[in-house]
Amino acid sequence: MNTKGPYFVLREAARRIADRGRIITISSNTTTVPQLGVGLYGTSKVATGYLVKVLAMELGPRRVTVNTVVPGPIDGAGIFTDPANDEYQRSLIEMVPIGRLGTTEDVAGVTAFLAGDEAALITGQQLVCDGGMH
Repeated sequence: MNTKGPYFVLREAARRIADRGRIITISSNTTTVPQLGVGLYGTSKVATGYLVKVLAMELGPRRVTVNTVVPGPIDGAGIFTDPANDEYQRSLIEMVPIGRLGTTEDVAGVTAFLAGDEAALITGQQLVCDGGMH
């Protein structure tokens, strides 16, 4: 599903997007930080990154950019609301050089940047937003 879903969504986006538009997907840091126990999930998410690169090439002549935001662990995500996961959360924070987990605002800021005119020359990229974890 993590491969078929993005394929069909990107296909339809390519058909409908206006010239000079922006297509942005959100992926997972399992594509940049190999992790035990998530091999199949991570592999499926890597496929989305490949689709983004190909679509960026296909839509480039129309000046449509296609990119992926790759967030690291996000504070407030469901897994961290359970006190039983406090130790896991601390272990993740220790892996992040800036010393904190990301926020939804962090991911939104990167996404907004890619959607803006300032990012008109950035396409086919995976922009990692994980505080240096990767």
